[in-house]
Amino acid sequence: MTLACGVMVCLAGCPQEDDEGDAGADENGATETAGDMGTGGPDTDGLDSADDTTAGETTAGDSTDSTDSTDSTDGDATEGETTAGDSTDGDSTDTETDAASETDTETDTTDGGLVLELPELSCAEAVQIPAGLSFHLTHAECANNSCAWSYDPVGAEITGIEGSYDLETGAFEWTVSYDPAHWRVSTTVVGQGTIDEQGDESSSYTSTTLDILDAEIVESVVTTRTGCSLTRTTTDAAQFEYVLAGEFGENFVYTEGQMPELFTNATSPENATGTRTPEGLVAENFIYDHPGEDEFDWWGYDQQLSGDADGNRVVDFHQFESLYWDRDGICDWDISGTQSCTMVEVDSVDWGGLAEWTVDYAGNGTGVFSAWFYDQPTMTWNPKECPITFESWACHYDCPGGPTNNSCQYFLAK
Repeated sequence: MTLACGVMVCLAGCPQEDDEGDAGADENGATETAGDMGTGGPDTDGLDSADDTTAGETTAGDSTDSTDSTDSTDGDATEGETTAGDSTDGDSTDTETDAASETDTETDTTDGGLVLELPELSCAEAVQIPAGLSFHLTHAECANNSCAWSYDPVGAEITGIEGSYDLETGAFEWTVSYDPAHWRVSTTVVGQGTIDEQGDESSSYTSTTLDILDAEIVESVVTTRTGCSLTRTTTDAAQFEYVLAGEFGENFVYTEGQMPELFTNATSPENATGTRTPEGLVAENFIYDHPGEDEFDWWGYDQQLSGDADGNRVVDFHQFESLYWDRDGICDWDISGTQSCTMVEVDSVDWGGLAEWTVDYAGNGTGVFSAWFYDQPTMTWNPKECPITFESWACHYDCPGGPTNNSCQYFLAK
């Protein structure tokens, strides 16, 4: 029977293989992994405690009338060898028991029940929260064939992660609790996976996040970690795949498929490069260029993102269509999901303006669009500040004594 923790267990001296087992984030070092869990530790002397005799003693099947020459070859046979004078109920049984004990290095039997140990996790000293199950297991205590954890990771964004992992079946689950001000209410994870004998992880799970609007965000996640190398593929409800691939070391250095929310021309995930520290600080760089309709026309988007473990993000971005239009600005998001954009400057071949706004997670907010507008009666250009209104992300602005635009497309670029 192959168990979730990757250990082969032999029962009645007859090894057999059966099923596989074991385990597998969204969010935020390494502690000591659980050790022995059995009430009686594994055999270490190679002898069965009930059936074996002390090494070197004459067994029940040895002849008591043999000569000295016979004693030296048959009666004093070393442990594990079958001699001419031994019976089949003696040392040959020891041989089978010894063979079984060589594979039973991380298991023991107590009162007829199997007690399993979690293999030592590879790269345990460096994994961070993107490692999911592996990281949670560095905070776990294991007993009775199950590992459980409950801890508060670094930063204010997450207030607790609580879960368990079944060493026999490989089934796992955990829940994530957030700061009351967070736009997420909770995340629940249910999955299946394996921590193998080398301490590497292979897992898949479904993540369901409830937000403050009572909407559910459901994602499927497949994780492979070999040593300090991690690959995690997240598939959303629209069937877009976002691949995170990186190496744990002093920091976690990675590439990740993204569709940045300010990149309004995005049609599929593109890779950002980033670094995450054990303290939860994140720095990312995203660059995407795409050819336009002719060789002189290019459009694209680039941004530099910084974030912390308290749920705050800042993005400095530039979006452009090389011959006609571009916009630059800085936007930040706090733990509640509120977006605040300042100094969003828009320039085109025939007009320019400056916008700023603050919008909550539900898409409601206000702002100001400042630009020069042409006044037809006087045939002059005059500066105006036009109030912006967001309602469920629908945007419009109204200029005093001037035009009204129901889409805000010029500075939102969508």
